[in-house]
Amino acid sequence: MMETWIAFVVNWYNVNNLLYINDGNGNFTRITSGPPVSYLGYSETASFGDYNNDGLIDLYVTNSAGAKKNFLYQNSGAGDLAQNNDRQSCRR
Repeated sequence: MMETWIAFVVNWYNVNNLLYINDGNGNFTRITSGPPVSYLGYSETASFGDYNNDGLIDLYVTNSAGAKKNFLYQNSGAGDLAQNNDRQSCRR
């Protein structure tokens, strides 16, 4: 993910999350694979921020139902968001 351009997430119940990345020229590209968009659940909110102070923007998605409530996706700096399974990072 480019750190200087806005990205956004669309989420709702029982549908995969939609993630769009800005290319810096005013165009948004839909990301169609990877952890943030492959979960079919009950997502309610999504927030971007740098949770681990590495200078990269990460993504946090909350869900209202299902076995897994919340997900933290850590930005690797290589253009992808990897799911962080550390339970302390994803507490309710």
